[in-house]
Amino acid sequence: MTHLKYILLTLITCLALSSCSNEDESVNYKPEPSPFSVKVNENTTVGAAATQITATITAGTDGWWIDVPTGSWCGFNAAVTSYTIYGSGNKTITIYIAANKTGESRTQTVTFHPTFGLAPVTVTIKQGA
Repeated sequence: MTHLKYILLTLITCLALSSCSNEDESVNYKPEPSPFSVKVNENTTVGAAATQITATITAGTDGWWIDVPTGSWCGFNAAVTSYTIYGSGNKTITIYIAANKTGESRTQTVTFHPTFGLAPVTVTIKQGA
């Protein structure tokens, strides 16, 4: 009789646990990306003097990264050091532009990459001679 109670108690416990699923078939648990956009707050065509422009990233809570090619005359600090910068959410980024002493106009692309495989946004900066 004690064996039967043990088996019955085990069976009831297993049934109770299997019915307590937290999965709801009607809910999609896959995260959805936030809308991603980049708005440059100044003109991207600048004169030969050193200057800076800002870009406002709208990404909700998603992550992003920004590429400026190594050796570029654009960067993320006053020394115009180019590197990849990472972040998440909404943020305003300053892009520093070195003085153009080459005597020729030049163009540089800065690429903003959102997460979730969304298409990157490119900003082209043109600097006069």
